[in-house]
Amino acid sequence: MEIKMMEEEEMVPLNWDSLITNEGVFEAIKEELDALSPYCMMKIITAAKGEGLKDAQIFKPMTKEVEVEYEELEQTDPFGDTTKD
Repeated sequence: MEIKMMEEEEMVPLNWDSLITNEGVFEAIKEELDALSPYCMMKIITAAKGEGLKDAQIFKPMTKEVEVEYEELEQTDPFGDTTKD
């Protein structure tokens, strides 16, 4: 069976307000979030920052391996914690 890609103007927008209220659907959405484009992720992060969320509220808690890498990055990162802006 061949899947035909729809033209952009043929696509019907999803009702996100409704979809995220269903726990099963929301879990499926969360599983696919990593597939979003970097531009889309930055738009979400920017919106979260605009709403006053802190980094700890936006990003998942880090594992020990990631914490070590993050600490090393912080030492070389001229911007530091973005919540201080």
